[in-house]
Amino acid sequence: MVVTNPDGKTGWSVDGFTIIDIIPPELLSITSISPDGEYGIGSTIDIRATYSEELKSGSSVTLSLNTDAEVTLDTLSFSEINPVSVARISGDTLRSPAGVFVSGDYAYVASYNGNSLTIIDISRPENPVVAGSLSNERLYGAFGVYVSGNYAYVTSSNGNYLEIIDVSSPASPAEVGSFSNDHLRGAAGIFVSGDYAYVTSMNGNTLEIIDISDPANPRGSRVYFK
Repeated sequence: MVVTNPDGKTGWSVDGFTIIDIIPPELLSITSISPDGEYGIGSTIDIRATYSEELKSGSSVTLSLNTDAEVTLDTLSFSEINPVSVARISGDTLRSPAGVFVSGDYAYVASYNGNSLTIIDISRPENPVVAGSLSNERLYGAFGVYVSGNYAYVTSSNGNYLEIIDVSSPASPAEVGSFSNDHLRGAAGIFVSGDYAYVTSMNGNTLEIIDISDPANPRGSRVYFK
């Protein structure tokens, strides 16, 4: 008999950067007091499974029987537990964090009230450390962040900017270029693909497509109005 582990846990936090354990619980042992034999549809098989931690309510377990049949147990009695917080880090540059992007050993956090991009070393999840940060007037109300290659692309919802930051040296992030126009009022969400950054504007009610092929000189490409 093979038991497929249930899903792990998720969670959220405010006013700081928190690392949440999302690793599925490990199956430690499985036993049954029901005797070997043939069972029909609807028959009860008493199974006891022990995991490395409590399972959250709503988890499901799939059993693969020696007949190659799979049975999913949808109704299980699990106690409610909170997500497991591995570590937490806070500071002046992490006030009201709005956006986060993880790449390799670093988490890049855009902080709305910190007006900054903070780079956090998460190579040891239990001990996150601030590697570097950048704050300026073009990061006023920093909201969204996307990292591609050596650059972090950060939107500022109050500054109405797309700020391009060189993060090749996490300890010393440096501004490379920026872009702003009337359509970026309340710049919020961002996605980068190839030579273009796609930025949504909450107050401008637009999607702005920005040519970032030259990070030092980003330029407007096209604006879509709703």
